[in-house]
Amino acid sequence: MELVNRDNIGFQIKRIIATGADVPQASLEFSDGLNVITGASNTGKTYIFQAINFLLGGNDWPKETPESKNYDTLYLEIENSLYGPILIKREFADTNPIIYYSTFNQLADRNQLVGKILPKKSSEKAGLSLADFILSICGAESVRAKSNQNNKTVAVSFRTIRHFFIVSETEILEEGSPTWLGQNTTKTLSTSLFKFLLSGQDDSGLKKIKDEKVFTSNNAKYNLLSELIETTSIELASLAKEGDNKDTESKIKAKSEELEYNLNQTSSLELERRELSQQANSIESEITLRVELLNRFKVLKQHYESDIKRLDFISEGSYLIEQLEFTSCPFCFNPLTAYARHEACIANSIAPEVLYNSCKSEFEKLTAQLQDLQDTIKQVDREHEALTANLLSLTRSFKLAALLISDTFIPKIKELQSEIQFLQQQHSASILYESTENRLNSLIEMRKQCAPQSKEKPNKQNENKELPVDEVNEFCTETQSLLKSWGISDGPVTFNYNTIDITINGKDRKADGKGLRAITRSAFMVSLMKYCKRKSLPHTRMLILDSPITNYRENSKKYEDINRIQNYIFRELSRDFASDQIIVFENKEPLLPKGEKINIINFGSNPETDRPGFFPTLSY
Repeated sequence: MELVNRDNIGFQIKRIIATGADVPQASLEFSDGLNVITGASNTGKTYIFQAINFLLGGNDWPKETPESKNYDTLYLEIENSLYGPILIKREFADTNPIIYYSTFNQLADRNQLVGKILPKKSSEKAGLSLADFILSICGAESVRAKSNQNNKTVAVSFRTIRHFFIVSETEILEEGSPTWLGQNTTKTLSTSLFKFLLSGQDDSGLKKIKDEKVFTSNNAKYNLLSELIETTSIELASLAKEGDNKDTESKIKAKSEELEYNLNQTSSLELERRELSQQANSIESEITLRVELLNRFKVLKQHYESDIKRLDFISEGSYLIEQLEFTSCPFCFNPLTAYARHEACIANSIAPEVLYNSCKSEFEKLTAQLQDLQDTIKQVDREHEALTANLLSLTRSFKLAALLISDTFIPKIKELQSEIQFLQQQHSASILYESTENRLNSLIEMRKQCAPQSKEKPNKQNENKELPVDEVNEFCTETQSLLKSWGISDGPVTFNYNTIDITINGKDRKADGKGLRAITRSAFMVSLMKYCKRKSLPHTRMLILDSPITNYRENSKKYEDINRIQNYIFRELSRDFASDQIIVFENKEPLLPKGEKINIINFGSNPETDRPGFFPTLSY
């Protein structure tokens, strides 16, 4: 398939966002041209690199850190000159990626926007996967590449060709060819992909060749194993090895035990809360009863006090009346004779001494009852106070238990469940990688035992001769010019068709130390990007390099040369790719050339010039 050259291919990354429940949004913006992200370890640089890789179709969620543990959704905002803004959304949960033709802010403001759900793997029924969609906006759609000498071809996705555009710190130091997928058995496929980028020609038109050297069943078995080895190698290249299985299993066991402990603690606290609630309800009933009693006792006390006052008044009135000298009866108003009372009055009145004694007797009785009532009120008051204090203590214990559950154990349980889920995914990925690797090794051993009986030896040079010579030479000229502008070498750059790599001044690139090797591998990728742009060939127009200069800085004592080379590299990158994009990750803050347009993002401790890291400080 020959692709039509277009000027609107590729994309630039504008912003990466991480969100989660009850955590502040984490966000980082990029610009066109050169972006340099620097900072010490544990500030989020690796997370950003892994997150971008994941959002562009990778299989592995970024490794969790203490700062990222509550974040469960990632967004990548990119821009393509044909489609405009594109927002890619992926969640920690095992869900399909979603793309929106909008920015993140537009999605937040207009939540009614409907995204397009992409399948995890492309198929005729499901349509393009995320990795295939990314490849399509880079100018390459329905691309096939040769995977063996019999012209068998495989479909290419962005994951297959990713290593030409996103180079990790591990990959940048490798001795092998920058074109390799990571397995020697995928050399044919790697070479075909490089040829596609140099020429824009894929291998969809190739016709499969029948192996004419199959004379016996042993030969047929050899060829069948070769095909299986090739397929398994490609499968292995798409997988990621996630640590040691035993180590992961021990971590899962430890986390599971910790989770069980926290669940048991939560259950105990929930039981304690229920018991405290029942006790509190019982005490509240007792308090209500005593409040009612106190209210009634107070009313009764008022009656007693009123009766006592009335009796006291009657007794006092009787005494006063006795002291009076009457000329007329106060009852019947008839004249009285000395020392005599009217008979009618005497018949209808009570003798003063009798009234007084009666009042006194009743007074003493009521006083005794009032005293008993007051003693009872005091007792009920004490009981009420004790019950109220007990209820307050129970309430505090209840709130403490609830607080421990909500603020300590529930968050810890969620954290542990998330960590276990991640470790299980990591463990599954590691098991799949190891099983695939073991299967590949077994197939290779089986093939060794049934070598072809044909005396004709395969020509190992055929595969390499398929690279277009003119395009390869033009690419080498581009690389030679770049290395000279970087101050690395002004000697000739040629191509070694056996290693599928460049030679500099007659010396293989892999023979250099890892510091210089990282720089020359970066030069290989930058030159390829310049070459593809100049010839309007398929490319991302975006390149990510993780630590291209760090190892050179750490392994060189000539600091003046380091600073000079670093300035040359960043100066040329900022000038050559002002309308495209290069993102560089470095551990140490570089001494950047003055006057150059470079977006510097420094993760450090100076609040005036730095930011603390990718994740907000509140999430630490």
